[in-house]
Amino acid sequence: MATLIRLPEAMFYFTETTLPDGRVENTNKELGYMRSFHLVGGYDFLIFPSLRLKAEAYYQHLFNIPVKENVPAYSMLNFGEDSFSSLPIIDSLVSSGTGYNTGVELTVEKFLDRGYYCLFTASVFKSTYKGYDEIERNTAFSNNFVFNLLAGKEFCIRKKNFLNFDLRTTWAGGMRYVPFHTVQADDHYYVKVDEWDKAYKSRRPDYFRLNLRVGYKVNFKKATFEVAIDMLNVTNQKNIYFEFYDPSTGEIKTVYQLPFLPVPLIRVQF
Repeated sequence: MATLIRLPEAMFYFTETTLPDGRVENTNKELGYMRSFHLVGGYDFLIFPSLRLKAEAYYQHLFNIPVKENVPAYSMLNFGEDSFSSLPIIDSLVSSGTGYNTGVELTVEKFLDRGYYCLFTASVFKSTYKGYDEIERNTAFSNNFVFNLLAGKEFCIRKKNFLNFDLRTTWAGGMRYVPFHTVQADDHYYVKVDEWDKAYKSRRPDYFRLNLRVGYKVNFKKATFEVAIDMLNVTNQKNIYFEFYDPSTGEIKTVYQLPFLPVPLIRVQF
């Protein structure tokens, strides 16, 4: 059980607002600390000398969160989501918002024994917030689940020669977003966000990545020689990195993370 406090990012305090009478004022200068209350319970059990099970459940309540009156679905809890919807709306905030995070996590770990190891982690959670209108919504980061698997097998070819196979994969829910579109103004376009009633209801496609590694290692008396190949994103999954728009055409474009990429490795350790 713990209670934490933190200040908003410094940039918020220097945000200027042009008032109806033409004056410019720092309307966020009165923002105070954001506060949170944490409650965590866990269970850690060594099933066998080489096998461990760990389970954990948590609850987090956040309060005094900056929100915006004339955009009731806005909350600073969504800041940093890297979309067009949250960045411009950072002035005239008041510290009256709240948020909640609840979830369970499971870890199963098989230590390296008899030439193989395995680590599996699962996290299932829900992240919500309330803006100025007091309506509970998903946060941008409420992708609901993350699963990770790391495993490997080592074969002894000769007394000091080893062939290794390793696997690493991640599957996670997609990030949530606020719907947006582009609007033409004279000879250029700009982003318009006017569907805040649908804020963070939809998610982008799930994230999935599978990496494989095959390596051969030779242990000498004073050095180790290793040659390997890392095969990144074996399934060639198109995971979204970020989206942007072309102000001259209004076209919204998507940039994806790396496609399938083999990376050779040669390493000598003394």
